[in-house]
Amino acid sequence: MDNSMFSESLSKSNGAGTSIFAGRIARGATFRRALLKFDISSLPSEAIIQTVELKLFVFKSARNTKTKHRFDLHRVSKDWGEANSSSIGGGAPAQTNDATWGSNFYNVSNWTNLGGDFVSQSTANDSVSFSESGEFGVWNSSNMVTDVESWKLDSTDNFGWLLIGD
Repeated sequence: MDNSMFSESLSKSNGAGTSIFAGRIARGATFRRALLKFDISSLPSEAIIQTVELKLFVFKSARNTKTKHRFDLHRVSKDWGEANSSSIGGGAPAQTNDATWGSNFYNVSNWTNLGGDFVSQSTANDSVSFSESGEFGVWNSSNMVTDVESWKLDSTDNFGWLLIGD
């Protein structure tokens, strides 16, 4: 599952879009955050998780700069939804059960904290620059291994990660 939330609106989402968005838009106070959740139910119970890696292709920057920008991955602490809203970057009207900046399930329940409920200490981070051809961001850490092991032991605690850009 994946979804993007938009700080300028408590009712915009991007649950069904083909891209995810994270980071600050231009020089303003408008932010995007991306939610990511992976189904790990097919992992055998006896599997030993030794490494975990998340690799995302970054193909656009609102700031169009080659400066590296930090993106932090945080463990989400509350379940969230992905419905059929779809946008190219500005967000689309949320549909019931979409995650938005204000709601973990739009029209059903809200985050305790605007922008999502997550563990404050980042699980992993990477700095990515934006070139004309794009660049891969790669996140890996022992904390990611710990998260996936925990989700394997108790799938009801698997709410995924939140990607927060600078």
